[in-house]
Amino acid sequence: MKHQKGSLIIKIPLVTQQTGKGDIMDVDILRQELKNNNIDNAIRVIEEFGENKFYESVPYLIKCFEDTSNHKLRNTIAIALADIGDWREN
Repeated sequence: MKHQKGSLIIKIPLVTQQTGKGDIMDVDILRQELKNNNIDNAIRVIEEFGENKFYESVPYLIKCFEDTSNHKLRNTIAIALADIGDWREN
């Protein structure tokens, strides 16, 4: 894992999960939205992670939460993490 302080660009392995809707959730999609500063799109992706309990996204969401100063993004991440729950129990 590569982490650059003050940046939301974090290198982690590509992670995908099939949702019940046939869509693919992907941490790399979130990473790209944040890299391109598409905060509204990133928020939608984060909300999907929470709604679908995408446990594999938790480490990246925590890093984003720690590194961002955007309050709207932090609130969305906090809600998604709460929705996902304790991923270590699954």
